[in-house]
Amino acid sequence: MGAWEGVCIHDTQCPGDSDESEVKYFKREWRNRRAFVHAFVDGDSMTQCAKWEYKSWGCGNGNSRFINIEMCSAHSQADFNELYKRTCWLAAKKLYERKLGVIDGVTLVSHAWVSKNLGGTNHSDPISYLKQWGKSWADMVKDVETAYEALSNEAKQQETVINVAVDDKVICKGILIDRRSYAPIRAIGEALGKVVVWDDKQAKTSVNGTVIKSTVNRDGITYGWSGELAQVTNTKLEWNGKTKTVHY
Repeated sequence: MGAWEGVCIHDTQCPGDSDESEVKYFKREWRNRRAFVHAFVDGDSMTQCAKWEYKSWGCGNGNSRFINIEMCSAHSQADFNELYKRTCWLAAKKLYERKLGVIDGVTLVSHAWVSKNLGGTNHSDPISYLKQWGKSWADMVKDVETAYEALSNEAKQQETVINVAVDDKVICKGILIDRRSYAPIRAIGEALGKVVVWDDKQAKTSVNGTVIKSTVNRDGITYGWSGELAQVTNTKLEWNGKTKTVHY
């Protein structure tokens, strides 16, 4: 799948299960079931069972667009509260890693949303499951947003200013966040002879017609993840840890 664009949330609808039991089952039966997802979450742990880059078989026509996270059954309100919190955090973490933001119906969807809007499936989870334990889909969106903001604030406290060079000449400053380097999109794109366009309506920047998905904004400047910028511009990328410089 590679460039997934959001997270789809499910519930297993399997009383008494756990993330461990679900992972064992799907590893054994996924070919017969013709289904598997990326991760399961229960009240005391969460388990990734497929690489995030793999296209899973979990939400019909949304499979090529979303990673899929399943909430296991809850044994009590306290158990649900914990697995719900873990699910919100995991969804927020994956969205934050690509700086996609939390947008209901765009970057964060339910299986029910996929059934209604994209098709290829007819499931309606996790709406009833959330309601059973006193939550709504709107609550989940809000709580994922809160977790996303917390991750963002934590990252800002750990940001490091770095140098950005083109042809071994430092042309601007970038930032290092969570061991990922980000460079000013316009400065890099234009230095490499590419066309950089800002879409004010969608608040997105494109380089040679390709929208940069992993971005952060600081003081009115939009920075793009160096790995994505290198791929879009077909440029070799190197990192010099001693001088804290990313080279294009």
